[in-house]
Amino acid sequence: MSERLVFDLSGIDWDDEESIRRAARQIWGSTVAIWQRTEPVEPPASSG
Repeated sequence: MSERLVFDLSGIDWDDEESIRRAARQIWGSTVAIWQRTEPVEPPASSG
């Protein structure tokens, strides 16, 4: 299963660090959400 991420980067003010950080957080959050849906994380095996 493959999903495409499309982000509109035209709204980013590349001279404003906070604007860039906001966009990066949005992109990263979407990426992680898709990873979690496509590759479920298994709980660590209990030792003992």
